[in-house]
Amino acid sequence: MSSRPSPIVAMVALTIAASAVGALPLNLVGALGFRIEEDLALSAAGIGVAVATFRLVQGVSAYRLGGTVDVLGARRALCVATALTVVCSLVITFGARSLAVLMLAMAVGGIGKSLMQPASNRMVVTEARDDQYGIVIGFKQAAAPLSTLLAGLAVPLIAMTFGWRWAFAVTAVLATLCCVLVLRFMTEERSGKAKATKKERPPRDELKLLALIGVAMAFANATNSIIPAFWVLGETRAGADPAQAGVVLAAASALAIVVRVVSGIACDRLPGDPMFLCAAMLFVGAIGISTLAFVDSNTIRSIGLVVGYAGVWGYPAVLWYALLRRFHRTPGYVTGQVTIYSLVGGSFGPVAFGVVADATSYGVGWILTASLAVAAATIMALSASRMRSSS
Repeated sequence: MSSRPSPIVAMVALTIAASAVGALPLNLVGALGFRIEEDLALSAAGIGVAVATFRLVQGVSAYRLGGTVDVLGARRALCVATALTVVCSLVITFGARSLAVLMLAMAVGGIGKSLMQPASNRMVVTEARDDQYGIVIGFKQAAAPLSTLLAGLAVPLIAMTFGWRWAFAVTAVLATLCCVLVLRFMTEERSGKAKATKKERPPRDELKLLALIGVAMAFANATNSIIPAFWVLGETRAGADPAQAGVVLAAASALAIVVRVVSGIACDRLPGDPMFLCAAMLFVGAIGISTLAFVDSNTIRSIGLVVGYAGVWGYPAVLWYALLRRFHRTPGYVTGQVTIYSLVGGSFGPVAFGVVADATSYGVGWILTASLAVAAATIMALSASRMRSSS
């Protein structure tokens, strides 16, 4: 009997690895911001601008390249994406001596990351059986919080011992390894579910629904991009141990991984509208985040951070289950359409928080963050109602 893993298991594992590594430059800039701002003489707003550059370029690129992934296929898209992550990480490791160079590197990383979500969603549609959608999406979506977890662990394990640039050097090595493994083990798409020969798009009414969902994702991503960018930095400025803050961020990411996997599995087995579950998760996240603004206890703040991040960063598995079920013919195109909204929000969030924190306090910044989560939950509930009425 062969000991080789099944094709779907191998492809999911490679997709998770590539997607997690592709997001590492973004998450490392946030988690290691307390070191980067000292070395490059930046403010909190400067860190926010660097994070926003990655997300904004990712969003615009995903909008333009999402449909192209339907033509290229997942394997080729992931190869290009991981190669760009290598370039981004090496530039930061050896060349980032100013905000301008850091932004340039983050832009390259953003282009690479823009290919990963459409590629991974196309892999789900072409390789997973109908009764596997939820579990495959759940594990696939674990890549994002896994990346945040790794960035959090990089604080005590790498940055505090060897220096922050070494974390990006390790990222370059991991991205190179992912590229090699994708070329070696990831298969071309199965016959019968072949790559598209031209770009397709859903009907106009469906595009309007996607736009509304995209707005909800914009607010949600504005929220969940703030947490990894400013949690460690904010706690460090308040006098907390940065290594401990990094571990809390890693714990929050670990819970988000569990939430994504479990919610994906639940979608395969439980009745009900998954979109309303998305709204509920975002409301729970808002409650957790609000403790950061109004509670002084480090223990309660840490618990609030873990619960809040799991809520606002755990919902995508459920959302993508609903979207890929409905738009199974054009997964890459649909991913690009909603990703630009979510990543514009993800770009706005860190900049807004950095400006507010510099002008007022981190407490006011966390109030803003919780408010964004409430807005995301409200619009997501409205999207769920419209999706149900149009189905």
